[in-house]
Amino acid sequence: MGWIDEAGARNPRFKSTGQGSSISIWAAVAPELEKVGGKYLEDGSIAKPWSDDDSMYGVKSYALNPEGAERLWSVSEKLCTR
Repeated sequence: MGWIDEAGARNPRFKSTGQGSSISIWAAVAPELEKVGGKYLEDGSIAKPWSDDDSMYGVKSYALNPEGAERLWSVSEKLCTR
């Protein structure tokens, strides 16, 4: 899948475990995120909208759709209570 090469080296486009986990730690302790919820985070900041210009980063518009989120929540609740 391109995550590591034949020698076992990580593809530099992907983050190490420490780099990947840093966003969760930042989200837990960042004072600027106090009382802020429902945001996608990326590289130590709130993620910007996705674009064709930089397709490796950003949050897709469908992920920010409130109606879609409500529908997903409703379906998830039904599936979890069976």
